[in-house]
Formats: sequence, C-alpha cells, structure tokens
Amino acid sequence: MSKSKAAIIIAVVLVLGTAIFFAMTNLTRQQETTTPEIDAPSEKSRAETILENMTLEDKVYQMMVISASEVKDDTITFGGLVYFKKDIGTLAETKAKLEAAKIGKKIPMLLAVDEEGGRVSRLKDLYSEVGLEPVGPMAEIQDDGYETGETLAEILLAVGFNTDFAPVADVGQDSEAIGNRAFSTDAAETAKKVANIVTALEEKNIITSLKHFPGHGSALADTHEGISITEKSREGFETVDFLPFEAGIAAGADMVMTAHITAPALDPESIPATFSKPILTDILRNQLGFEGVIITDALGMGAVAEWGTESSLRAIEAGADIILMPEDYVAAKDAIISAIDSGRLTEERINESVLRILKMKEKHELI
Repeated sequence: MSKSKAAIIIAVVLVLGTAIFFAMTNLTRQQETTTPEIDAPSEKSRAETILENMTLEDKVYQMMVISASEVKDDTITFGGLVYFKKDIGTLAETKAKLEAAKIGKKIPMLLAVDEEGGRVSRLKDLYSEVGLEPVGPMAEIQDDGYETGETLAEILLAVGFNTDFAPVADVGQDSEAIGNRAFSTDAAETAKKVANIVTALEEKNIITSLKHFPGHGSALADTHEGISITEKSREGFETVDFLPFEAGIAAGADMVMTAHITAPALDPESIPATFSKPILTDILRNQLGFEGVIITDALGMGAVAEWGTESSLRAIEAGADIILMPEDYVAAKDAIISAIDSGRLTEERINESVLRILKMKEKHELI
C-alpha cells in the first residue's frame, strides 16, 4: 500500500472516531437532562418515628394532661401532669417530686403549672428561695410584659417546670373568673403584653399556652361554677378578643387553651366553646391559622362537668388535641377507644393530635 493511501485511511479513521466520540458525548448529556431526578427519601422527624411505635392506648393517654395528685398508676405515660398549690412544697421537695415523675416514662411529659402571677401563682412561696420577687397581678405590671416573662421563666426553670399555662389573653376585667388576671381592658395593650411574655418564655424554652379562647373577658359568670354565656357579637370578638390571641400566636405560642364559655354569635348551637367545632376548627385553626396544640380547660369545671366522658369526645371532635383533667382518666380513655371502635372517631384523627403534641415536645427538646 502506498504512503498516500495509508495517510488517507488514517485520516478517515480519525475523523470517524472524533465524530463518534462527540455523538456519544451529546447522547450522554441528553440522557442526563431528560432522566427525571429521584428524590431521596426524606428523613422522618423524631416525633413521626415515636408516633409509629405507639399503641392506641399510648396515643390516647398522650392526649391527656392529668392533675399530679390524681395519678393512680405510675406506669401510665400521660401527655403531661399539672401541679397545683397543694402539690408544691419547698424548692427542694418540689424539684425532687418533678424528677420522680419522670422515672419510667416512655415519652417525656409536660410538667405544667398555672403560673400567671397575682392570684394565680402556684409557686408564689418559692420566689424568695431563688432570690426573686413574686409577680403581681397582670393588670398591675408596669413593664411591657417582657421582663415579667423573664421572671416567670426564671422561677419555672429553677423549680423544674417545662410548661406554663400562661399568659392570659382575655381582654377586660369585669369577668368574675378573670378580673385582674387580664392585662387590660384595651385589646392592643393586652396583645402587646401577651406577645412579649410569650417571647420571653419561649426564649427560655418554656412551653406556653394562651388562654381562654375565644376570650373570657365578656362572659361575666365563672365557668368553674357553671354555665357562662356572652352575648358579644362576632364582630366584637374579631375586633377585640381575638387580637391578643393573634399576637400570641405570631410570637410563637405553643398551645391555646379553650374557654368553657358559650358564645352564640360564634356558634348558634350554643354549647361551650370547648365542644364547638365552629370555634376551635373553623375560627382558631382556619381563620386565625393556629397550627399548634389546642388544649381544653379542665373538664371537671362546673360549665362542662355534667357531660361526663362525653366531654372528652366532644372536645376531640371539635378539634382539641389535649384533654385537661378529665374527671376519670381511665373512663375517658375507654370512651375514646370505644368511639374509635364504633367509627365515631378515627385513629387517623387521634394521630393528628398526637403528632402535634410530639412535634411541640421535639421543638422544646423534650424528645
């Protein structure tokens, strides 16, 4: 073969090789751009993982906060315990009691107390032991709420509580049940102080609870004693009573506690707000956009006591996540499970509430 022919063949091979190389490169690029990406499976949260491994009974008890003095079976893991004045001893005694309550529990509990200041101060006798001045009635505080919140956080942490059923977000001081527990008769002033107290408590990792939705200020009778009805208009609620709750929610409040008041303008069925889906779901969840935990006020109070175990069912149906102090927690648990068996409630509905509770605990590093 002549040198000229060999050169031609080599050139042809080089050209073909180059063409094939570029063609394959372009094909690979096209495949890379047209092949859909497959997302890696998302990692489950701690709360979701715990929920998956809970029994139905565990879930139902997680939806209950019980008076510490009413616990009859230490093997049950409740969502939390609430402590009253009668449960509080010296600082050392109370700290030891809270530590003992944690032993053997599957899931860390809310250790809660009503520490508002003023006449609702379960820890009043302990302030001096930690070098603090007791917090006075909310109607009398002189700061914008933040310093008051810092003081509340300091006493709660010193004793060992992780949850405060505060602040009061009710507007108005004429109500027998509220009075000087409310910051002001002015909605804007109340909203500012509520938001600042929530901020101060949350900064110290204390779980907070606004109360008492939809607003107890205009319901004059005391729901501890019996039925309390307010004739306030829906507009009145929206332009006054809801404002502090909206401010507290925006500040990061973890929970909203229901009122047992009856507000016909918000629900024509005229039942206690705790049992009202229009109030808890349509207004609090949907209108105000609250995504946290809804907790009832105590179910043994006069306004709802006659409902018995039905009170737990009605509250859950309305949208509540935590049942506070049912009169008989075993009977309440059995009623809820029976309602699931009958189809009145679903386990999916229970899961929604338990996941909210567990996410709140995860946020505050309890789980």
